Amino acid sequence: MVTANCPVILSMANRYDTSQNPEAQFQPDSNNQVLFNILGIIDPQEMENIELNLLDQLTTVVIENVTENQTITLSNLCEWHRRWLGNVATNLSRDSYQKQRVMNNTLSSLSRERKFAHLSN
Repeated sequence: MVTANCPVILSMANRYDTSQNPEAQFQPDSNNQVLFNILGIIDPQEMENIELNLLDQLTTVVIENVTENQTITLSNLCEWHRRWLGNVATNLSRDSYQKQRVMNNTLSSLSRERKFAHLSN
């Protein structure tokens, strides 16, 4: 019988713990209501207003620049997300190249699998 004190079980549980990631940290004095941010904002309503304002600005830019036949890529989405919250959040650019490369490779693999799926039938 495996108990809760088993090191293997504890390490498996810790493996998925994200509480130490910068993305999971709260702004001090925000009562765990506002994620850590470079502006030092602690009021949830103020952060929501800033995020909505920035999203409105980004939406305008995207609508003006995206063409009707343009394929929206993962790279586009990552760039828009960075442009939206990059001046507020603390960790949007860190390791973003690595994450984007992994996602692009994954999407490419899935696309190849779909292209040749009929061959395996």
